Amino acid sequence: MRVILHIGLPKTATTFLQGRFASCDEVAYVGRPFTQENQAFNRLQYADGSLFDAGELRRTVDDLAARYGRRKVLVLSDEMWAGFPFWGFSNRSMVADRLATALPHAEVLLYLRNQHDLIRSLHNYYVKIGWFAGPLDADFISGPGDGFAAQAWMRGERAWRRSRRYIDNRSVCSVEHFRYSRLLAIYHERFAKVHVRLYEDLAHNSEAHMLGLSDLLGGPRIAEPSSENAEGAVNVSLADERLLEQMVCNRLQGVDSSLARWLLRPRILRACRRAQARSTYHLRELLQRAALAEDNHTVDTRYALGMRAHPGYALR
Repeated sequence: MRVILHIGLPKTATTFLQGRFASCDEVAYVGRPFTQENQAFNRLQYADGSLFDAGELRRTVDDLAARYGRRKVLVLSDEMWAGFPFWGFSNRSMVADRLATALPHAEVLLYLRNQHDLIRSLHNYYVKIGWFAGPLDADFISGPGDGFAAQAWMRGERAWRRSRRYIDNRSVCSVEHFRYSRLLAIYHERFAKVHVRLYEDLAHNSEAHMLGLSDLLGGPRIAEPSSENAEGAVNVSLADERLLEQMVCNRLQGVDSSLARWLLRPRILRACRRAQARSTYHLRELLQRAALAEDNHTVDTRYALGMRAHPGYALR
């Protein structure tokens, strides 16, 4: 049985695709919560090297394949295998190494999305579920600093400055984690077959995309989206005003008085609006400074992904 690891990225219609895989009779689909709570898969992502057991993971996958019998392909799917965003994706190469060790003949299916929309969607989602309470600023995503020069230390400099850090551990993630050339290199160096697809192709030409996905899986027909089951209906983003309101609610967690909440809400909402307006500039400047459009050009030239058809990647 072929084994395909569908590893995300987050906010690339992963939930919708998992539903499509699960509805196909010829695909043996395994996803959440099993891939988060089964011991082997949990240790894959969250345990250190002294606790991870590649043999345990291999045996678990072999057992799944045996139980699904004559189906053509086993799809194991979890978007956190591309790295946990709230940890700044710091575990993504560790997970890739462990998957390659335990399942060296598996194939990888990875979806990309233009960085501007993906980062905004990720921020929206974390506000919605209560994990983040602020605007999309440097506390959510930051860029590499200039570092702490040895000469400055020798001169007696002892001040702490977040802006010098290559990875700011007080930010949720770094813009460098969305440099797709490095992400793809992680998987192409470890797996013989890496299938890369674009979220925008699924969103803009769903029928053709689902036919292509069926071909990738070797024949089983994967149903295309309909207006009733489109990805947006699975995990709806908050509209701008609701996003601001949710930020306020997240900040006021633990405030028991409904009167205090009512009195504070207008003032905090105004502050959130101003901060959110500044965050639009912050993200745009961060992406430009990181030259991600140029990196996208390199990726598209090397892998022929068709990014040029989608203006969000800023290719010319």
